[in-house]
Amino acid sequence: MDMIETAHAVRCRPVAAHRRSLVGSRVRRARPVRGLKGGHPLRVRAQGDERGSSPGGLIAGGLKNALGFFKARMDEMMEDDEEAAVSRVVQRSPDDGSVASWSIDLDVFLREPTTPLSAKSAACVERVSLGMTCEFAERDAGVYPSRGGAGVRGSRYFVDDGLADPSGADATPGFFWIADEPGYFKFTTRLNEPVVASGKTVLPAGDVYFNAKIDVGEGDEGNDGTERTTSVRMTSGVATVKQDVKASFLGADYSGIMAEYIVVGTFTGTRRN
Repeated sequence: MDMIETAHAVRCRPVAAHRRSLVGSRVRRARPVRGLKGGHPLRVRAQGDERGSSPGGLIAGGLKNALGFFKARMDEMMEDDEEAAVSRVVQRSPDDGSVASWSIDLDVFLREPTTPLSAKSAACVERVSLGMTCEFAERDAGVYPSRGGAGVRGSRYFVDDGLADPSGADATPGFFWIADEPGYFKFTTRLNEPVVASGKTVLPAGDVYFNAKIDVGEGDEGNDGTERTTSVRMTSGVATVKQDVKASFLGADYSGIMAEYIVVGTFTGTRRN
């Protein structure tokens, strides 16, 4: 896998003169403004009011409002498309209303994930397969970007009891899904113990991050003229783990401040119900 700087010159009083004005021993009484009886201060209109009432300010404000409305509409359209695809992933089973269930086929690279792996090198690395069933709860109400609970069944390493409640109320902490990028579905699971294959720790204990493209397709039209059935799959999936980057400065250890994600395998997902 494989900052804008503007400057302007300002004129200021000499530093020495400024210092004298701050530390002077005598304070002179403010002189009244010449021409005003009693020395009342002048009233000055704020520049912002003058600009806001000018024709140019009105036009600029109108353009800003128009652009803001257009951006809001575009965001709404993108949100609708994203939510529609996500709904197909996490919607309950149309047969019995059970929680969304997916078969995940994970191919893990037979190497210890201590350094980044390029796409060219990955093609030459042997892999081991891990299969599991992931369950995804419906989206949490009133939360954007969309997210919800997740669970795992039938796995020796991802120890979890799955989801019985489609709302995700029984989701194990650390197991969740999120859709913060249009067209993609991400979920996180947790390993209670490392996965060892051929004497190599291919997956360390801790969180494993999954990211896949949502592939929505249409099935064949029925013989009776019924509408096409919609199919959804997870494709081009990548699994990663997070590793702290060791760093130090002047003898102080700053490890843990920075981290990198290392690819540990690829996966696909198929809806089971």
